[in-house]
Amino acid sequence: MIPYANTNEMKEVADDIKALANQLSETFDALYKRLSEVPEGTQEWIGGKANYYFATICSDKAEHMSICTELENLANEIESEALTLDEIASDANQE
Repeated sequence: MIPYANTNEMKEVADDIKALANQLSETFDALYKRLSEVPEGTQEWIGGKANYYFATICSDKAEHMSICTELENLANEIESEALTLDEIASDANQE
């Protein structure tokens, strides 16, 4: 059993995780935008194989973005637990 919890630190960690999840999401968006432009936009590689390759890569975007969602969920859970602990501590101090 943990004798105490630093809820302020828990909230800071949750905020950090949210910020990193957002940064990761933006990075994924930029990466997939860049990759999707290769066959038709930048034309660094063109043709049927290029279209197939980059369409296949882009189909993985949802799976990669789910990592960001799971990180966000983890941060929300940490924040929720911190708030619950604050409420419990507040109620105990009032008794």
